[in-house]
Amino acid sequence: MIRRSLARRKFLREKKMATRLCAFGRMIIARRAYLKAKRQIVLVQSLARRYLQRKQYVLFVVARRQYISHVGLIVKLQSAIRAKLARKQMQTQRRGLLRVLALMRKYLARIRLHKKIDQMFAAAHAFD
Repeated sequence: MIRRSLARRKFLREKKMATRLCAFGRMIIARRAYLKAKRQIVLVQSLARRYLQRKQYVLFVVARRQYISHVGLIVKLQSAIRAKLARKQMQTQRRGLLRVLALMRKYLARIRLHKKIDQMFAAAHAFD
């Protein structure tokens, strides 16, 4: 077996998650990580619920990653988390959540870009 660096493994794991997100639009919950994630999910859920009555935008969780399929909501959540978790003891949790949301935005941008490229190719080859 080839030994991979920790950073590389982490990158590959996240890449796999991103593709899975594209494929299903929902995440399969990793059983072991689930209990750890529960607290964070609840926090994100309660914040999200405040901004959105329709809940189809909010998709949860693999290994402490919450995926949300709507950029506007992510931006709102980021500012809400910055405000809500300003207290000193919440510092690490806040940092974690903000990192998660930033990752989500990155993945969404990437997915949207791929969709655009696919559409362009489809349009280009429509007349062949």
